[in-house]
Amino acid sequence: MEQTTEHCLKTKGYETFVPTYQMTSSYKSIAVPLFPGYVFCRFDPNVRCPIVTTPGVLRVVGFGKKPALVCESEIEAIRKIVLSPLPARPHEYLAAGQTVRVKQGPLYGVEGKIATFQNANRLIVSVTLLERSVSVEIDSEWVEPVLITGEMQQ
Repeated sequence: MEQTTEHCLKTKGYETFVPTYQMTSSYKSIAVPLFPGYVFCRFDPNVRCPIVTTPGVLRVVGFGKKPALVCESEIEAIRKIVLSPLPARPHEYLAAGQTVRVKQGPLYGVEGKIATFQNANRLIVSVTLLERSVSVEIDSEWVEPVLITGEMQQ
């Protein structure tokens, strides 16, 4: 469904993004949306009619009639993960935890939270507005803590 909606929006000339990951069934590998039901689209918020009349679009995420803006750095981090050779998958949304920045490898510069799952380190990157996250396995040597202004190094 997301791919069809994305195609319709692209046909209308809009820049879109549907991040996917590879899921393997017993028969084949298929691309599955990381955020089911969502298509990211860049458009003028004052001209929503062409968007909401697109097949597959139920509504524009927002506050009342005002569309919500998704943080550009979050979208770029998700894009970098999807384009990397590292296998990504959906992850539960994390609001707290150690924030890190990737200092080497294919995700250089991406910021997220670090978590350990099944004896592996995973970088969790979230889209705050949707309260959805994606995780990717990384080497712990690739990351460094991000210091928040006012934090003291120990």
